[in-house]
Amino acid sequence: MLWDLLPVILLADIATGSFLLALLLTTAYNPIAYVWCGALVLNTAIRALIAYFHDQEPSTSHNYDSDWRFLIVGAFISGCIMG
Repeated sequence: MLWDLLPVILLADIATGSFLLALLLTTAYNPIAYVWCGALVLNTAIRALIAYFHDQEPSTSHNYDSDWRFLIVGAFISGCIMG
């Protein structure tokens, strides 16, 4: 259940980041915005890759503590980049 909505969360990160990038470039052009967007896309791609490998190798014993930690750390890093 933890992994079911992860693609939606990752897509929302990219959609929000694209909107903020467009807003940053049209109101106050700054080349740093590209670095910020690159960091966001890289973070999202790493999270998607980890989720992909998790789906490829389903385990019979679930470690929910580890799953929650992955989601919380990923959301924290994404929030730091957004902030």
